[in-house]
Amino acid sequence: MGTAHETSFGGLLKRLRLSAGLTQERLAERASLSAKTVSSLERHPDRVPFLETVTSLADALFLQPDERARLMQAARPETSLPALDLRAVEEKIHSAPDLPARYP
Repeated sequence: MGTAHETSFGGLLKRLRLSAGLTQERLAERASLSAKTVSSLERHPDRVPFLETVTSLADALFLQPDERARLMQAARPETSLPALDLRAVEEKIHSAPDLPARYP
């Protein structure tokens, strides 16, 4: 079993970043964050990132739905949510009819 840091949000973020072949600076640039923010999130397991920050990082890493869910859960480990069938949700989103454009 890994250390607390290896299973923390910061540890997961670092593993995902390295798997994507990105430096902290490049990930920060893609996510419209500072490199200092990415570094701090990776190094301090007690940091609780804003959900908007987690979403930006997940987008910048081009995470699949299951990886995105793992990152979100790691950001809020105290929140116990029921497991979602993310593939089913994604299929529903893609099969939904287009909504008409809004008119002023």
